[in-house]
Amino acid sequence: MKRPPLRYRIRRIMEPYNAEPDQTKLSLWVDLFILFSIVSSCLLIPFEHLYSTDTHPFLHKVLWVGEVFFSLVFTIEYGLRWFGSKNRIAFPFTPYALIDLAAFLPTLLLLIYGLWAGQGFFLLRAFRGAQLLRTLRILRLLRILKFLRHGYAMYRLAVELRIWSGAIIYHYRLGRLARLLVMTLIAWVLGANIVHLTERMFGGDAGTYADYWRSYWEIIVVLISGMDASRPVTLLGSIEIVVLLFVGIVLVGMLTGEIVGVVMRSMDRHGRVPLKPPGLVLEQHILILGWNGHLDNVIRQIRAALHGHHYILIVSPDADQIPIINPEVYRRVLVLVGEPTQGEVLDEMSIPRALRAIILSGDRYGAAQDRDNHTLMQAVAITARRKDIPLTLELEDRESLRYARALRGAECIVSQPYGELMLCQAVLNPGVTEVYDELLTFTDDSSEIYAAPCPEALVGLSYAQAQLYFLDADEEALVLLGIDRSPADEVYTRFYLHPTASAGFSEEELKLKAEDRLIFIAYQRPSFAKPDEEDLWSGRILVRP
Repeated sequence: MKRPPLRYRIRRIMEPYNAEPDQTKLSLWVDLFILFSIVSSCLLIPFEHLYSTDTHPFLHKVLWVGEVFFSLVFTIEYGLRWFGSKNRIAFPFTPYALIDLAAFLPTLLLLIYGLWAGQGFFLLRAFRGAQLLRTLRILRLLRILKFLRHGYAMYRLAVELRIWSGAIIYHYRLGRLARLLVMTLIAWVLGANIVHLTERMFGGDAGTYADYWRSYWEIIVVLISGMDASRPVTLLGSIEIVVLLFVGIVLVGMLTGEIVGVVMRSMDRHGRVPLKPPGLVLEQHILILGWNGHLDNVIRQIRAALHGHHYILIVSPDADQIPIINPEVYRRVLVLVGEPTQGEVLDEMSIPRALRAIILSGDRYGAAQDRDNHTLMQAVAITARRKDIPLTLELEDRESLRYARALRGAECIVSQPYGELMLCQAVLNPGVTEVYDELLTFTDDSSEIYAAPCPEALVGLSYAQAQLYFLDADEEALVLLGIDRSPADEVYTRFYLHPTASAGFSEEELKLKAEDRLIFIAYQRPSFAKPDEEDLWSGRILVRP
């Protein structure tokens, strides 16, 4: 494949990272470095006012060097964004470009003024003679607005941290350990103060506990072990120490129990998919209801299609028995034990925030028709919580499709007719099944099927002209397969694959319309049809870059 132009590659690197296929990890590191520069440069501003040139000349020089460095970073960033922009003439007048300009221009003007005035690099005296420029430096605070460009990435990062921290807290019982630590701290502080006051009131200056700070050390020894602790000189103090000894035994016992519980849970769950923490709200995750022999392959394909950027939640009464076949593939997979039709289980599934839902046919529900009935019950329970959730059902009996029609927007997969069609294809066209296998498998080094809005340049052209248009495009390999003209209220119902006049299509029907979606075979999603953030997070498309 022909390598994209330098300008395009720079634009993809400088755009906020959202894990699209043609974005490399370099784009992520660039984003992280820019965010670090924004935070660090903003922190320099108050320090410059705290440490002036007169009182702290050396420290002020260091701060000025840091300011020049970050301004240079923002200048290079501005230049690269300008070079890679789609419209270089309009770029300087865009809101983000004006914010970027305000981030480095005041410091750049100060630096030019100092060098021109002969004050040297550090401008130790130039600041006094550049009142206007000093005032302009306040504009550096606009750097905070640069966070707006990376708001989507920061939001995703916050979601990931919330889910990750929730799982860690639940797995290691950090909540209980924190409460135990607070109880220990309260017992320590109260015990030290009570024993100290008792000893001072009734024992005078005699004894170890008469020393206020020494009593803290003695009480922590009492709570933890009780060994080598000093003896109070008063009877009441001795009684208080005995009470604290019992409190310490209880606290240490509780701590030991929590640690043993964590170890036992880790041993019990070793080799199995981790449980979803109760109360943890997932976001933009894939729901899989039920599990059977297809589950492992479904997880692998979803992870490959979504590039591992979304969590997968498996819900089933025996989901806690699902093994981890490949730790890397199951890295973002959680399980929820329970019947998916129960209200409390539905609450834990975070259905309104889910990206998609998949219902697998369960092997534990008897005959094929019984399994399909249970699948449809789960689908009804899911859609009752959220009607517009993209839903895919695995059915085993073709008769069940009659009842599934009531679920608008749901895609139903019945394995039997697909198997029959594949068998016929294998008989009539030996070897063609490998082609189907390649198209139905998500990998990083194969072509996939994509649907994208019709480009404005092709509206009004015929289907054949559109095919030639994409064949002449050297930047990326695209093969036009057909048109999707499904109504908005009946999605995925009206597809035309390779429509021609010989197949009965009129000349008007062969012309492309603005509302058409084109179906391609391509190595990666067409560059003119990059999904926006709303598409990625609404579930309208499955292939998450």
